[in-house]
Amino acid sequence: MKVLVGVDDSENAVGALDWALDRAAAAADEVTVVVVEEESGGAVESRVRERIASVNREVDVRHVGPTEAGSTLVSIAGREEFDEIVLGGGERSPMGKIRLGDVREFVILNADVTVTLVR
Repeated sequence: MKVLVGVDDSENAVGALDWALDRAAAAADEVTVVVVEEESGGAVESRVRERIASVNREVDVRHVGPTEAGSTLVSIAGREEFDEIVLGGGERSPMGKIRLGDVREFVILNADVTVTLVR
């Protein structure tokens, strides 16, 4: 299974990366990570590369700026025939409803593949 993981600076995103890497180890998934931050080689990308190194797995890491993150994730998933997009996200409001950020909402509404939110 080809899995595309979007990672930004949130703790949920790191949890989603860990979840995808754990599942990849068990199921032999092919994982590609898209790092969402202003500059390539920033703090988020460093954290992602540390996590990947700790599991000793070959993972393609790409970079995208925050303004085009949602559309880029959807485009990559469709163009490169990914089976799933994994994102960290979803917080509960005081009323118990889930709140999504703009990128997560865009991906859920526009992706033609399964989208998994990891909290």
